[in-house]
Amino acid sequence: MAYADQSHVQLIIQAGEIRGIRSGSAIGQLTARDALRRIIGNAPVSVTWTSANTVAIRRLGEPRVIKAAFQVASDPQPAPATPLDPPPVEQPQDITVTATRVARPGYEAPTPTTVLGQAQIEAKAPSRIADVINDLPQLAPTSTPTVNNGVVGGGIAGANFLNLRALGANRTLTLLNGRRVVGSALTGSVDINLLPSALVQRIDVVTGGASAAYGSDAVAGIVNLVLDDKFKGFKAEAQAGISQLGDGGSRKIEASVGLPFADGRGHIILSGQYLDDDGVGQANTRRWFGGYQIIQNPAYAPGNGQPTMTVAGPVGVSNMTPGGLITAGPLRGIQFGEGGRLQPYDFGFVSGAAQLGGTYIDSQGTLVLATPMKLVSTFGRASYEVTDDVTLFAEGSYGRTKVEFDVGFNTRPGNITIRSDNAFLPSELRQRMAQAGISSFVMGRRNDDIGRGRSINKRSLARGVVGADVSLGGSWKANTYYQYGRSRVYNIVANNMIVPNFTNAVDAIVDPGTGTIVCRSRVAGCAPFNVFGLGSPSAAAIAYVLGTATGITTLQQHVAAASVRGEPFSIWAGPISVAGGVEYRHESAIATADDLSIANAFNVGNYKPTNGSYRVAEGFAEVVVPLLRDSRFGKSLDLNGAVRYTDYSTSGGVATWKIGATYDISSQVRLRGTRARDIRAPNLSDLFLGGQTNTGNVIDPLNPANGLNSRFVTSGNPALTPEIAQTTTAGIILRPKLLGNFTISADWYRIKLSDSIFTVAAQTVVDQCFAGVSIYCSQIIRGTNGLISQINLIPLNASVQRVSGLDFESSYSTGLDGVSLPGRLMLRAMLSYTYRFDTLANGVRDNNLNEISQSGLSSSGPPKWRYFGSLTYANNRGSLTLIGRGVGHGTYDNSFTPATIAENSFAGATYFDLSGTIKVSDSKLELFGVIQNLLGKDPPISPRPNTPGATVGVAQQYFDTIGRQFRIGARVRL
Repeated sequence: MAYADQSHVQLIIQAGEIRGIRSGSAIGQLTARDALRRIIGNAPVSVTWTSANTVAIRRLGEPRVIKAAFQVASDPQPAPATPLDPPPVEQPQDITVTATRVARPGYEAPTPTTVLGQAQIEAKAPSRIADVINDLPQLAPTSTPTVNNGVVGGGIAGANFLNLRALGANRTLTLLNGRRVVGSALTGSVDINLLPSALVQRIDVVTGGASAAYGSDAVAGIVNLVLDDKFKGFKAEAQAGISQLGDGGSRKIEASVGLPFADGRGHIILSGQYLDDDGVGQANTRRWFGGYQIIQNPAYAPGNGQPTMTVAGPVGVSNMTPGGLITAGPLRGIQFGEGGRLQPYDFGFVSGAAQLGGTYIDSQGTLVLATPMKLVSTFGRASYEVTDDVTLFAEGSYGRTKVEFDVGFNTRPGNITIRSDNAFLPSELRQRMAQAGISSFVMGRRNDDIGRGRSINKRSLARGVVGADVSLGGSWKANTYYQYGRSRVYNIVANNMIVPNFTNAVDAIVDPGTGTIVCRSRVAGCAPFNVFGLGSPSAAAIAYVLGTATGITTLQQHVAAASVRGEPFSIWAGPISVAGGVEYRHESAIATADDLSIANAFNVGNYKPTNGSYRVAEGFAEVVVPLLRDSRFGKSLDLNGAVRYTDYSTSGGVATWKIGATYDISSQVRLRGTRARDIRAPNLSDLFLGGQTNTGNVIDPLNPANGLNSRFVTSGNPALTPEIAQTTTAGIILRPKLLGNFTISADWYRIKLSDSIFTVAAQTVVDQCFAGVSIYCSQIIRGTNGLISQINLIPLNASVQRVSGLDFESSYSTGLDGVSLPGRLMLRAMLSYTYRFDTLANGVRDNNLNEISQSGLSSSGPPKWRYFGSLTYANNRGSLTLIGRGVGHGTYDNSFTPATIAENSFAGATYFDLSGTIKVSDSKLELFGVIQNLLGKDPPISPRPNTPGATVGVAQQYFDTIGRQFRIGARVRL
């Protein structure tokens, strides 16, 4: 429609509702509302502006359900300068907002909600829809393709999980068209990559507890992707991107078509998307990379006034080399060159497993910055009006991703035992062992000559929905549906070391009978492995010690729901609105694994079988009661209350509730507030995880000289109960008339999460055991040499989490007639300030606020400050948008003091993006381009404490590690 294209105003029109009504025309430079008033003329329709850039049009006398969203600060789109004259008769319409299940004309829920519309999505022109959402300051982008770039367990490499308030992705409920989606992992979190995004009309982000409305998991809030299920016509988009360094290439194409049938009573939509993203390879290709880590301070000595730790680089590893290094004992410091040649090794300064100076062995530079991905997503929907009061619908979607990349080397860091009778032992070294009076030594080897592991993650998500929308007469509406969802995750780690095979193969001896070199173990197929020097092992030995770990997880979800809403009666201030319903849900998971993984034989990715399910039966009710309307005490006052009772087959019944109010003192001032009791029930991973295994470094106080590479085994706990959250919000919205089309809001929030399900990090388990907390000592397994070989990690209802802060949002729009320019200027700004984020466990309070370099750890906290802003100029020919986004300074560790580290913080960063669109003549074709990180700003150095070699030295979740990127493309709408 020409009006929508030129004004950038979104029109919401029910299929077939205004069929046969002729419109007028509007010519000249007009505001959006003036133009629409001329087009409508005297047509028998009602016009309702549901936001500054969204208008609902409906034939008079035929009320219909129209979906829109309350927008605290509108999208950066052209907004009206003067109000549209109301039509003489306005029939009531239902406005559906994600924050509430009640639908009523003009109602704005008290729970803070931010809306991202099509204009903001298109300005970013993202290759993935999550890239737009994660720009919001309320989000902690801790699970993205640039963060989950080395994860080989759980099948989450490359996944995009949304995480409001940094409380964890499993405490953010993701909805599609207001319905739950089957999880993409055992945690229940949904990979946004797998959802159909070509038809996303808007994204509602509810930043307040919403369990009473939608059930478990909505502790931090809700992200609802609302699809345009009334779309008609055809639209398509194609784009390509690349980084300034020539890597990070991507190609995306998407198309959608919507057609009516049966004289407009039926409607069908088909949509699809394809993405091929090359990812970005090694960190050492970037100029900012310096191998920085936090290590013990070389200048420190007791009493000299120097701090005990410092940020330094380049930091390598002290417990292995590509061809082997003796790491302990009288022969420590001998490394093996080509052909097993003995060479001296300079340890420089050693800090646990880290090393500064000396012989540098890079442990970080080969880490991947962004995982490559291939993505396919499809969506289809059909609806049919059986009668004027009954509409049947069916929809389905399917998404599939494949992520494949090289992970770390098959390392053995200081844990290879070599005996004096080893057949490959250099004779010179055997003599030195005899002189030292030792019969064995310990060495470490990075094993470059057997290659790196190859991680292959395949994820798919399929869902289908059938249902009916029914008008029951008057204001009463009903909806019922059945939904089935299935996710399948393939976790594969190829070229993966089989540790028992490696141990057997390394222990090689000379067969006294034949004089040939054989394995001391008589295990069938064992091929002796020469560890002395790079390139020494034979092809047969390499083949024997490598294998493929495979885990396959299938998650299924069945949902049946029915709801009704309406207005039973009116009181002095207007009609009372109610909504209620019942829901049934069944969640299940079956995971299988190969025999070697089950036996913990692999170096990484030892997947475990998991089999579990639970059932949920729920009932909910919600009411909105108007207490004031156009009185001397204020313009309006609405009370909102909701309650839900949920019965879990695993943990029994639990109740959630919410009470809130919106108070319009005048048309310029609104107050709002809520108090809620929310829950997060234990998910399939919490309850039934079958012993997921990974490896990592821990510092053992009993062996402080050795930064140990240990096995971590995480399993479920069927005895868990739901987490309970108490959520409070209070806010104000100002729309001062003197400032024209300007809106600003401020909302305070506080969340207290009791009985929080908490899996203590491996390093914390070790530290707590050493501090005398015996329950943790039982989770640690030591080998015969006294070193930690395994740490068992299980979730417990063992902590209390608290988070508090303030959110600010504003928007402004104005015409440029005063400076003789066509079009409009639009500003939008958002700011989030978090002043508390802590965890209380075992009587110890851990303040994690601003510890943003610790992403991936249980101690990761949000930044104090995060912000986003956009400035857009738009006219009939195109638009230009400048985006600013950033984060304030971060803290390494809040437990550090000046005696620990001289500077316990690192700089924040602000990034600018520039995008533009231009319409080609009078066609429906639009060209666009985006420059991301316009100034090519490097990330601040922000290493994670106590994790040598585990990160690239930068907080990747908040800082841009790739550099300047370019995207160009085209859109067409017919």
